Amino acid sequence: MLTKRGVSLGLDQESARRLPFWRSTLVFLAMLMAVTFGASTAAQADNFPQYQVVGTGGIGVAYRSVPWGPGEGYGAPEGAWLTLYCYYPYGDPVGSNGNRVWWNISYGNRGFWVADHWLSTPAPVNGRPTIGLSQCQ
Repeated sequence: MLTKRGVSLGLDQESARRLPFWRSTLVFLAMLMAVTFGASTAAQADNFPQYQVVGTGGIGVAYRSVPWGPGEGYGAPEGAWLTLYCYYPYGDPVGSNGNRVWWNISYGNRGFWVADHWLSTPAPVNGRPTIGLSQCQ
């Protein structure tokens, strides 16, 4: 049995000799999975439209976990490109026209809600967006 600092590692000499091979194999597989799933996520994001944060006077938008209520922290700066996934038509009204459309978006590695009023999306018609994304379920 192989010991290290007086503690038995439960390995015979042959197993200990092969340990670096298995360790490098596991590292390689972990890296392969990260690249594969990372590319998959990026490809999925490519299928959704991106719009910019606008009209905030340089302040940016707040992070919100729901399309109503107060902001929960900093979300994204003015001019940032956000990926839109789906919308919610009954959020808190925002702006002089009371636009109630909110978007479920991603920015960086975070997902949150942003009012349509603060995005460069085309104007909603009858409270519904015109960019072809569905309502969130």
